[in-house]
Amino acid sequence: MKQPARSLTCTAVVAVLGIGLSVALAAPAQATPSAPSWDDVRAAKSDAAAAQQTVDELGSRLEDLQDASDRASIAEQQAAQTFSLAASEQQEAQSDLDDLADQAKRAKASARESAGQVAGLVVELARTGGGDLSTSMLVDTRDAKDLLYRVGTMSHLSERSATVLARAQADQNTVDSLAAQQRQATVALAEATDATKSALAEAKDASSHAQGRLQREQDQQEVVLKQLAYLKGTSVATETAYWNAQQAKQAEVELAARADSTTSNDGSGGSTTSPATGGSTATNPGTGGGSTTTNPGSGGGSTSTKPSGGGGSSSNPAPSNPSPA
Repeated sequence: MKQPARSLTCTAVVAVLGIGLSVALAAPAQATPSAPSWDDVRAAKSDAAAAQQTVDELGSRLEDLQDASDRASIAEQQAAQTFSLAASEQQEAQSDLDDLADQAKRAKASARESAGQVAGLVVELARTGGGDLSTSMLVDTRDAKDLLYRVGTMSHLSERSATVLARAQADQNTVDSLAAQQRQATVALAEATDATKSALAEAKDASSHAQGRLQREQDQQEVVLKQLAYLKGTSVATETAYWNAQQAKQAEVELAARADSTTSNDGSGGSTTSPATGGSTATNPGTGGGSTTTNPGSGGGSTSTKPSGGGGSSSNPAPSNPSPA
């Protein structure tokens, strides 16, 4: 059995959560440079200069991985927003059609009442004019519209009769107009339903791709954090906490800059369209937190914990003096 159009809009409620994904989708990302391997890290540990260079490379690697995660999250968010808009338009189209159906029902009832008055008018005219006027009209007419037309051709209508006829004709015109609008609304609803189905499928694909991408980036970030901890003689928890703090600081800077820009634009009278809250901040594995992404197709949504927070550049983790091997 075909699923009702209205129910399609209730198949998913899209909510993409996160603190800022302010990076706009730009040109396709460049291939991520290869990160130092474990052999490189072990070799650099015994040399201070090499250790510092490797720390810098690993810091850049973390940023590249974070940027890739943000791009995947933004693509997922945009697909979810597209679906949400399509579902909203479908609901609006369904509401319009329902409203027209109610109007048409009332209009038909009014038209039937008016047509009954016209039929009574025909009987009255026949009684006063003689002959088989009422019988021929009531029997020969195909429907109410035909009856209205025939009565309208009569030249000896009184003012009261003309008023009754005019009202009946107006009611019938309303019925015809609403029927035409219903046909258009039905087509619009079908198109909106197709658009919603397509947007939902794309949102599911984008969500699936983003979740896979986020998991891969998370795994690689964990490796980089372990390499940093080994190279600097610290712990993974320490490096994770430092990276989170740097990302949070960067997010605050971006938010402050955006707030200043918005205030400046408002003061000058210009219109400002605020983008999504800037700089996503998430929690590395080790801290227990994480950003949540809701899959439009699953209803409940899937949760992914990103190793680090918002996109954008941030300073590399401050290196400590490496211990000799």
